[in-house]
Amino acid sequence: DGVTAVHLAAMGDLPAALAKLAEMGGAAWARTVADVQGCGVAHFAASFGAEKVLEFLVRDPNFGPAVLRAPLPAECDRDPETGRAAACHMAAYNGRIECADTLLRLMGPEYMHTMTPDTRANMAHFAATGDQPEIITWLLRHPQLRELPTQSNHFGIFPFHLAAKAGSVNTLRVCVEELGADVVRMRTPGQLGMNVAHFAACNGATESLEYISATKGLGRDVLVAKDGQGMTIAASAALNGRVPTLQWIVRTLGVPFVKSLDMEGRTAAHAAALGNVSVLQFFAGHPEFGEAFLRQRDGSGNTIAHMAAMEGHTKVLSYIESTLGADFVRSPNNARVTPQRTGAAYPAVQAFFARGHAASAATVDPIQFFQALLRASGADSTVTVLDGSAHYGKRDAPGHQGDGCGTCGRARPQPAPSQPPTASGAPSRGGGVPCGAGIDAPALHVKPLTGSPSRWVDELD
Repeated sequence: DGVTAVHLAAMGDLPAALAKLAEMGGAAWARTVADVQGCGVAHFAASFGAEKVLEFLVRDPNFGPAVLRAPLPAECDRDPETGRAAACHMAAYNGRIECADTLLRLMGPEYMHTMTPDTRANMAHFAATGDQPEIITWLLRHPQLRELPTQSNHFGIFPFHLAAKAGSVNTLRVCVEELGADVVRMRTPGQLGMNVAHFAACNGATESLEYISATKGLGRDVLVAKDGQGMTIAASAALNGRVPTLQWIVRTLGVPFVKSLDMEGRTAAHAAALGNVSVLQFFAGHPEFGEAFLRQRDGSGNTIAHMAAMEGHTKVLSYIESTLGADFVRSPNNARVTPQRTGAAYPAVQAFFARGHAASAATVDPIQFFQALLRASGADSTVTVLDGSAHYGKRDAPGHQGDGCGTCGRARPQPAPSQPPTASGAPSRGGGVPCGAGIDAPALHVKPLTGSPSRWVDELD
């Protein structure tokens, strides 16, 4: 894990040992050595409440105040909504009020206002994520720090949003009591437009939803509010695979609410199809939803198969095929674009449709079928179809993402180009937004219909 004697001395609040290590190993080494997470000596001292070491670091010429200001390195594994922490952020996350007092005395209020360089999060964001209501109260009681709990990061996410997402009910309660329910009801700006309930739902924090439901000034109005894309908390839970939370929402808010549509006419099943078979299974097995709910189309005629193909989720496509049939999984939208065409950027999707449908190749456009076979075989060349003619070109290697979202745990989509090609009329992801989190959650948005249908390959002719 990369922990050295320097880190252990900081953890144990042993400034004399730290001075000796700097003498033996060199000041530059002691000042910069980090564990595998990128945490240096000041991060360890603040996390473990080592006040004497913090004072030593500030006053010793081999270290100095810059050590306390240093954020985690850019390559570290960090929360996408709080970001690259400095020592003061570590103290807040771990509830070290005594360390916070020491840092304020040593470094001054300006330092305590330090924001992370990547997300512009402050101490209050870290305290909320770590469920440290005492830190929030401490900040609010200090005349030069009281505004921190009411500042947002660069996504427009406030500390109380992160408290709701983390299930930090005690911190959420303090925010309501100290800031007022009207403040805690605030949404993130712009297209995202999420409130505390959306953040809780996307991360499966049912305890936060229960608190919101029972709290005066929040209550049902906050629970039933739609976000900036028209998504309900049911869609947020479905998008992130939170079945227990979705069950609570069905019991508490009712089936009609869960069946409501977003701005594009999409259901919670469309959201679930972006990678969560377990949610589709829940809907299919529920007597008030069933297969009919899974078969619903959005305003452009897109099915849940279009959504799964758009993100390259072949396991979801397999479930849809086994549950709703082969005809449904190939069914086109209003622009006559099929899920196969929607998933053109994913060799695995093309392989899925090529496998098991070879017998129907005569009913499929031959150029498109040949293109699917090439992709399924991993050939270096691909076919580009324009106006019915085939052109060959080198296929770009898809980019790679991590195995899971560090914020909400939702499985990330399979590798895809940064701007995957989609047919006109096919659903496409919106811009990168936090998934309620950092929500790597895709925006459920369909591009306006453009071009002439005569320019598309009709996969059904």
